[in-house]
Amino acid sequence: GYHEGGSYLRKFFKKYPTTKTGRIRAKRQSEEKKIHIIGVSSHIGQAFAMASNIDVSEEHAGQTAVVLADENLLKPVLNVMPPKLGQFNVTMGLPFNQGAVFRFVHSILEACVFIQKTGRMKVFSLHQFTAILQNEMLRIFLEPADFAELQALRNVLTANGELFVTRERFRQLIKTQQTSSCVFVEQLFDIIEMSSESVLGHIYNLTYQLYKRAQCDTNDVKIGMLLQQMAAFKRMVNLSLIHISEPTRPY
Repeated sequence: GYHEGGSYLRKFFKKYPTTKTGRIRAKRQSEEKKIHIIGVSSHIGQAFAMASNIDVSEEHAGQTAVVLADENLLKPVLNVMPPKLGQFNVTMGLPFNQGAVFRFVHSILEACVFIQKTGRMKVFSLHQFTAILQNEMLRIFLEPADFAELQALRNVLTANGELFVTRERFRQLIKTQQTSSCVFVEQLFDIIEMSSESVLGHIYNLTYQLYKRAQCDTNDVKIGMLLQQMAAFKRMVNLSLIHISEPTRPY
């Protein structure tokens, strides 16, 4: 009978009728199966339940599949994958606009557009500034002490109810001027003071500097996801015909 799960196969065989068909037999068909049902209410809960039960042993490497009944589970699942799992394949892919790199770039571009439309001096709105400081990419690439310093800065600005953040106000609040977090924020202000033609290239260079300084383990799942997003962003910048030079101002 008709079943929607086979609709793609039927379309394929209709388009390519000469394709050989046949039942694919695997060892799984003859093995005794053990089924465990775990009741979890939310997407986050389901993701954590998966992570705590998945087998990451070398014995079963390449023999494990996680099948998601809801595509909205993909992001929570990717965020909780055990580091020991190593590299794996995501068949449906992860949209670029759902990644940390996109959110980082988007927040900076929002500030640039805001400045152009309003004619204001070079400032970040508090919303844009705090969105950048909370970005997952910073939490992964920065040292814990540097990331904590940025969060303390965000808390002070939020508590004071300030609508905009200027470079001068930032310098008043930061304790020392030589930390990586301080240099990072100074570069953010450098970017929004640039011409629109060069902004994307400099945003990429900033993300590249964060990654190179971190000396991350590229086998880590989250690091691998960020690198894939950075590669996609670089291709987008190249398509916009903006030249990307090697960073000249390392941390």
